[in-house]
Amino acid sequence: MKKQEILEHIDVELINKVLGFCHEHTDDGYEAQELCSDIIYVLVKTAHTDGEIADLDPLIWRVARNEYFDFMEHKKRHQEVFCQGNPEEILALVSEEDEEESSRLLETIYRQMAFLTRIYREVMIQFYIDGLSIADIARIRNTTEANVRQKLLWARGKVKHGVKDMEKINNRPLVFDEMNYRIWGYGKPDWGDPRDVGIRMLSKHIIWLCRSKPMGAAEIAEQLNVPTVYIEEELEVLTCGTNGEYGLLRRMGNNRYAINFILLNKAAMRKAVRIYIEQMPRICRIIAGYAERHRAQYAKPDFNLVLWQQLEAVEHAFCDNVERILEERYFADYREPDRPFSIFGYVDTGGTQCVVCGTISPMNEEQQLFDVSERLSKGYFEREAQAAEQLAELIKKSVPKHLLGEWRFVGRLAAMRVSEHVAETLTKQGILAPIEDGINAEGCRMCVL
Repeated sequence: MKKQEILEHIDVELINKVLGFCHEHTDDGYEAQELCSDIIYVLVKTAHTDGEIADLDPLIWRVARNEYFDFMEHKKRHQEVFCQGNPEEILALVSEEDEEESSRLLETIYRQMAFLTRIYREVMIQFYIDGLSIADIARIRNTTEANVRQKLLWARGKVKHGVKDMEKINNRPLVFDEMNYRIWGYGKPDWGDPRDVGIRMLSKHIIWLCRSKPMGAAEIAEQLNVPTVYIEEELEVLTCGTNGEYGLLRRMGNNRYAINFILLNKAAMRKAVRIYIEQMPRICRIIAGYAERHRAQYAKPDFNLVLWQQLEAVEHAFCDNVERILEERYFADYREPDRPFSIFGYVDTGGTQCVVCGTISPMNEEQQLFDVSERLSKGYFEREAQAAEQLAELIKKSVPKHLLGEWRFVGRLAAMRVSEHVAETLTKQGILAPIEDGINAEGCRMCVL
């Protein structure tokens, strides 16, 4: 059989057999479990090497015998150093440096235990710190003694081998890179706005890690060099949100967590914006011709100010066409989530803001002005809306599969700079004129109800 197949045979039955061997050859349960942990670790390590073995049983007991001899040799050296002579005299010979080293090692062990996931951490604390027996722990946790032994075995091996790497880990500075998100909400935030629980820098880094793929608490803790106990608490908060129903993360299978809202990275956001911006020259030519043909319907009282105010409406005319094509051709089979409020955003890259100006008119006249511009959505941007094909490709590449039902929000992110570019292009073409004195009462639009 291949060595990789050894893992298939390491089960509760085998562990109990090895543990029985260890109990027969050691003085107490602590030593037996430590020896058993060493034996299983060597078997697992062997399973990750190439080659074949003729029979598994001889290998298991050869490893058990070798580890037993090493264990007894280590125990003998330990007794020679620590267990001979008067304890008071021996303690007097211990230097302050040795005491500091022992304290540092103990602190490292406790810290490494904090990196265990909750169930393994609790079993270790119950056994080693609270002094409970395996039978007591099994009764408290409503499980079998074999299950408790297996968890202790795994946790002990994780701590033992983790301590060896702690020096390297401790040299890693616990400093998070600055990370900012621009997140918008859509709907009724009173129902529950999860953005309120994601303001800490630790939260933002956890969200970012879970954006690429679902991750467990231990994986996140290792990536961020933060004890698992803190990560677990943060995951609970990020999953529940403010109302217990809608959070920034969602719990997946196998105790893993994934992002629960669309969050584009810098490259995806730039590409989404560029897909729309590439259509701007043709769109602006259509808008300019349309505005000239309907000048009589716009010019009350100032054509320039009214057109400034209409930028948002003509932007929607183009974006609505793109969204319609996306829905019909690419995402018809995806079901949108049924909830009162949703969020979406991107990693903050900075940028400029667009000032939209307007004029004053009664409500009925203002609605008529919108009606004129909204006619642009009917047949005027069909060719330009073919940008939907590029956007659909970007969505399927950048958005996790479990969030594809929220594809519309990528289009809204892509459209955020459309008004700005339309205004800039129409200004260069002389269709729009900047407000001479900047922002003032002249540049405000009000609706009289």
